[in-house]
Amino acid sequence: MRYIIKKIEDLMGNTGVDSLADFKSRLARLQKQLAYSNRIHFCSSKFVTFEINDMLDYSQLKQGKFRKNVTIFNLREAVQEIYAVHQYKADRLGIKIKVKFDGFLRKDDGCDFRICTDEQRLQQVLMNLVSNALKFTPKGGYIYIFCKLLPPKIKATHHT
Repeated sequence: MRYIIKKIEDLMGNTGVDSLADFKSRLARLQKQLAYSNRIHFCSSKFVTFEINDMLDYSQLKQGKFRKNVTIFNLREAVQEIYAVHQYKADRLGIKIKVKFDGFLRKDDGCDFRICTDEQRLQQVLMNLVSNALKFTPKGGYIYIFCKLLPPKIKATHHT
């Protein structure tokens, strides 16, 4: 135990830390800065990925090779990713982003947020909408992302 205390005292002496409380305080600040840095890295890489996908889609549209990629995916996870990408900027601008889901089926283990559509295109639309909302929402304002599951449209067929 004395060895550990000696090492801590040595470390504090080498870093200009006056006490163990000061050391803990500095460590907490470093951990917070690391988490903040990781968040910025995540958001930046996601944003760049979305931008690259936009450019690739545009190229495919011009060549007439654009295709939808319809899959079943978790809407909550897709929307949370968009939220995470924009949260840093929203915090800096003093804007709150709120997300709400309505009309999704209840299951024993929670809600079922699976839907069937093109996830990438849906996220592109949400990225653009939230980006624009951030540009035009005043400080202290709110941006709401409201997802409501509507009943499927039933195509009526006419038999003669």
